[in-house]
Amino acid sequence: MSKTRILLNFALCGLSVWWWHACNIALHAACCVLVARTGAVVARLRRPFAALAALLFAVHPIHSEAVSRLSTYILHLPLLIFTTELS
Repeated sequence: MSKTRILLNFALCGLSVWWWHACNIALHAACCVLVARTGAVVARLRRPFAALAALLFAVHPIHSEAVSRLSTYILHLPLLIFTTELS
């Protein structure tokens, strides 16, 4: 899956750095939405509390590396797959 993403990014925009960062941000946003959904469905949190959990996940400093560095996009993929299976 990671090689497919690299090939897809390269085929779409070459080595343009902004595109790689945009994809990392989009992956992070998708993970945040899925964290909120998982909190609401699996943990049976009320929607405001699930949204708060997703907001904390989105802005926590430990996740800055996954968005700012191009090589760490792989950190989002397991969470994306796991939360998609749960929700």
